[in-house]
This record gives sequence, C-alpha cells and structure tokens, in this order.
Amino acid sequence: MTAYPHLSPEAASWMKRDDETRAQSIVDSRPTWFVEYPGLAPIKRTVMRTLRAKPSTRGRHILLYGHSHAGKSQLIRNCVTQFRAERGIGATSTVLPLECTSKMDEMKFYEQLINKTGAPSLRATAVAPKRTQGLTVLQNLSVCVVVLDELNTLTLTSYLRQKEFLAFMKYLTNSEEHRITFICAGTHAARSALYADREMSTRFREVHVGPVENGDDFQGVLAALERDIPLARASNLKHPSLAGLLNEMSEGLVGEVAQLLEDAALRAIDDGDEQVTQDVLARLDWTLPSQRRADTSHGS
Repeated sequence: MTAYPHLSPEAASWMKRDDETRAQSIVDSRPTWFVEYPGLAPIKRTVMRTLRAKPSTRGRHILLYGHSHAGKSQLIRNCVTQFRAERGIGATSTVLPLECTSKMDEMKFYEQLINKTGAPSLRATAVAPKRTQGLTVLQNLSVCVVVLDELNTLTLTSYLRQKEFLAFMKYLTNSEEHRITFICAGTHAARSALYADREMSTRFREVHVGPVENGDDFQGVLAALERDIPLARASNLKHPSLAGLLNEMSEGLVGEVAQLLEDAALRAIDDGDEQVTQDVLARLDWTLPSQRRADTSHGS
C-alpha cells in the first residue's frame, strides 16, 4: 500500500522533496488544474463539435460567457488539446488561440497571429502589408478556428472600434479563402461587445458557464483536485461540511476553487497542518469573488 493513498502517483512523488519545492510545485501546477464534471459535459460537447465542424462561410461561432474564473478558458484549452490529439501531427486544420485586448483591431490581430506562429515580423506600420502577410499565414497554415479569449475587453474601446473589429471578424468568416470559425470567451460584457454588429452577433451561439452548485458535481471536483495537491494528510475535501464552506468561499467558480485550494495548501504546508481544514481556511486572507468584483466596479 502506498504511503499516500489519497494522492495521485505524480502528486505523491513530490512528497519526497523539501517543503519549499513541494509548495512551488503547487503554485506551478495550479494553472493547469482542470476537472471534467458531469454538468460541464454538454458545454464541452458543443465546443468539440464546433472544432470538428467542416469549415463553412455560414458556420456557427461560440461565445462562452460567465464570471471571471468560471473555467471558460481552461475548458477551451482542454478542448483544443483534445482536438489536436485527435487530428495528430499531420492535421490539415489548425486552431489559433489569441487573446483580445482593449486595443484589439485588425493590426493587433495580425501582430498576435505573426507572433504566435513564429512568422517573420514586418516592420511596416501600415495595415496593408500586415494584412497581406497575416492572411497569407492563415492560408498557409490552414487555420480554420480562431480562439479569442477575453472578448469582453473590446467594450473598453470605442463603439466604432468594436464595429470595425467585428466587421473584420465577419470578413474572415465570410471569405471563401478563409472560412474562419470563432470560439470566444469572456465575461458577461462580451455579449455587449458582440452586439456592436447585430448581424455578426446572430451567428454566435451563446453558452453560459456558471458556478457549480454545492452537490455531487462540486464534491467530485474537490475529490479530483485533492489527488493532485501534495499534502501529507488526506483533507477529505468532499466531506459535506468542508465542501459547503469551499463552495461558499469560492461562490462555486472552479477557477476560484483552484486558487482557494492553492492558498490553503500553501498555508497547510507553512503551518505544518499538511491538510486543508476549516481552521486552515479561516486563517486565509480571502475575499469573496463577488466582493472583489464590487470593489473593482466602485474603483473604476
């Protein structure tokens, strides 16, 4: 019998290391934590079907929206990884992940595209040469899906700039040479960004990624995450009382759960508890996600 039956083999291997190294492994691995729970399955199916769909000028795009740290970006990354594994190295379809910014426009799109693909960068400041290079790269790589994360940041720019960028997205979609499908993610404000072009917005299937209610799904997420957190003692995170407290503190947002468990695990190592307990959680300097959103809103 293993010395740490509550841990996965990889997590158990970290128990041989010193406390600081083990703590650093938690910090480094937390951004990759992802758990597929039953309630997420319909959303994942929708994303995977969109990735697998034959390119078309009348294709359907997706917008995953919800509060920050609801797990939207992690879900898309997981789907892209699975899609690439299915297609193999010789795949003719390429998925291009980009991130929207408050200054996103056609030029910024090309700059990110060129940086992501490793294509030689032009020093030109005009759009035309960048467009020629960018569209050539899209064709040469057979890009058929563009992932745009943080679409909500478009609302931080002018309405005219939003319309111009959406018109550019529409061109990439309608063009026979490109037939790009967009998979976007963002907060609720991302929906407002799409409405700057009513026609384009009707081409998007909007999918809400909400918090996980305290129940079997949430307890399953906790049980899976506990196996990946190298602590010497079992925490039994799925126990109803502990799960209820974690759900309350994270407000059911899976990204917040991951951050909360990272903080708690580090405190458990530093203080010698070696397990996440209600007492350890009480020692954290933790602010509810809704309170943080309210503070940010009042400060803006």
